[in-house]
Amino acid sequence: MACKSAEAPKYDIEIDKENYEEGVYAILAELRPQWKKETIQFRVIAQGIVNLMVVCHVTEDCKDAVVVRVFGSLIAAVVNRDQEIKVNQLFSDMGLGATLLAVFKNGICSGFLKGKSFTFMDMDNIKDFGTARKIAKAIAAIHCNNTASQAKELGIGKGSDFIALAAAALEGWPIPFQDKELEKWFYERVPKKDILKEEFAIAQGVIAEIDKETHVLCHGDLNPTNFMTEDDTGDIRLVDFECAGFNTPFSDLSTFFLISAAGPMCTDLESAQHSPEYHRIFLRAYLEEIRRQDGVKGDVSDREVERYYAIVDRLTIAMQFYGMILCPSYLASNPNLTVEGMNFKQIITPFLLRWDYYVRYKDRMLSKID
Repeated sequence: MACKSAEAPKYDIEIDKENYEEGVYAILAELRPQWKKETIQFRVIAQGIVNLMVVCHVTEDCKDAVVVRVFGSLIAAVVNRDQEIKVNQLFSDMGLGATLLAVFKNGICSGFLKGKSFTFMDMDNIKDFGTARKIAKAIAAIHCNNTASQAKELGIGKGSDFIALAAAALEGWPIPFQDKELEKWFYERVPKKDILKEEFAIAQGVIAEIDKETHVLCHGDLNPTNFMTEDDTGDIRLVDFECAGFNTPFSDLSTFFLISAAGPMCTDLESAQHSPEYHRIFLRAYLEEIRRQDGVKGDVSDREVERYYAIVDRLTIAMQFYGMILCPSYLASNPNLTVEGMNFKQIITPFLLRWDYYVRYKDRMLSKID
């Protein structure tokens, strides 16, 4: 049984993301003192601009393996690390996440969930209706009233506010790039700051209206890499709760539909979108599981499904706009960023297309919801 977060050991250790071995060995000496240093194997499963994750084990079956996660600095401005630790412990206690083993200065250690993680190459699998229903149920387990009540008892508050981050980015617009030629190329393709600020206010009005809906505990970053299929049960599990907190359920759902359909580097947003049929099947499975978790009798009506469909659609369009706004601040602060060998211009192009998508469907975003 997992210990409560207040009892999780805290180590006065800081791990260097670039040279992590020494720090990881120091933590393992506390967590797994029976392990001999020369038998410990490291397997890096994530090493990017956000987090470093290392699986540490001494046997091939990964029995008693430890996952060491070193926090990155890219989204530190919108992440509440103390809250993240509480959320990790809550989901661990509820069987929705891995066991929280320890906390150190710039990261956490958890148990290892054996299974297959999704990637952005798994879009066809995610679009399968059977998989969609499983993912919907996993999300509903987090959004249900029981989870929310326990989260409130722990003092868990609002989730990461990426809209505030986008607002700050827009205030500093145009954000300078290290590569001045690339900077010129980018800003020639987007509107001037005054126009963007007007559009920001319009999109923010839509968000504010949706924000009046009931708030639930949300994951905050439902991209495919944060889902995995557990080996023993075949159930879908969620990982990486650094953006978790209270928000409307539509926030999580729109993120999932947006990123799981197209992926961050997609250059054909139009054809990559999930079909309306997929959305409705997913949302019905989600709402049915919410009812089951909360002990509510009766069938989910078509009207409920359509209402969720319309709200998620509006929010997804608005999020395309915010994604474009955040692009230059992310890339300007990471001039050496590479994605699968793509150059900076190739990385930026999908974000420019998000603006085009927003403009094309802005009227739909502004439509009224019954």
